[in-house]
Amino acid sequence: MNIKENLYKHLVHSTGEILAKAEGYQYISFDIFDTLLMRTTGSPTTVFEEIGKREEWTTPAEYVQLRTRAEEMARRGNAKEIHLADIYSEMIKLDPKVSSRVDSLMTEELAVERKVLRRRNDVGEIYDKLKDSHTVLLISDMYLGKQFITNVLASAGYDIENVPVFISSEFMATKMTGELFQIAVRECSIPKPSQLLHIGDSFLPDYHGARKAGVHPFLINRNGENSSVRIN
Repeated sequence: MNIKENLYKHLVHSTGEILAKAEGYQYISFDIFDTLLMRTTGSPTTVFEEIGKREEWTTPAEYVQLRTRAEEMARRGNAKEIHLADIYSEMIKLDPKVSSRVDSLMTEELAVERKVLRRRNDVGEIYDKLKDSHTVLLISDMYLGKQFITNVLASAGYDIENVPVFISSEFMATKMTGELFQIAVRECSIPKPSQLLHIGDSFLPDYHGARKAGVHPFLINRNGENSSVRIN
């Protein structure tokens, strides 16, 4: 365990504590990726590796490096948030061969993501219970589009009818800065930010970002109760 994990370990709760904590709130928000949904492959880079295996013009390792570097460049060039298309625009700059394949590569990335994403059952059971008794909303920092994400959630068995969904790439605002929380509070007519309890797995956006917005954070482990703390 590194220094950051040790420092923040005391902030992390088991998923079994969520229901008791939620009793004091009417409004509950959930992070999506690694909270409601999990990738069966673990790291997002394994998605890129799978695409690299299918392409004859590159290798899996080279494609992972290309896709990762392009996302880093896209984030440096955008003050608030990015879309998937922004990442692929940077990939074209890094490797012109991507230009003729960009549409198929983006489609392939979405297809692989859809294939590997599944319901996180421990949190999913809690979501189902709280949705019946609380006002629930979803908040995620993600470059993927809202329609894609909501389709995956529905396919994973989540009832998201009448559930507000706030995706950073749609609002060009992030949890990390606290701005996406502020938008959610305003859009959902929540009287005060402190009346919203946010459940997520990542320290910076789900804990620090929530606190910046005046929202109460509830940090859980990324992959279940025995996994390590996710810092970023």
